[in-house]
Amino acid sequence: MTAQDSIQGARLLGDPGRLTALRDLGAHAHTVNSFALRLAMAAAGEYDAVVAVRPKWDWDLLAGHMLIEEAGGLITGKSP
Repeated sequence: MTAQDSIQGARLLGDPGRLTALRDLGAHAHTVNSFALRLAMAAAGEYDAVVAVRPKWDWDLLAGHMLIEEAGGLITGKSP
């Protein structure tokens, strides 16, 4: 995990085509199709955060959630 605390300069991963607004705020936003891989890359400290705007399934979250928590990170979400 990283100590990045602002969107300006943050290295983010997200869904393809959904990161334009974050880039406009100064984030370095990249796309990776696999949500589980995004979580693993954030847990390894390669990225500061993962952004998801579509619902995810248990199999997308389980292993990545554990990796994030073991690395000292936090998973948050808001249900529709």
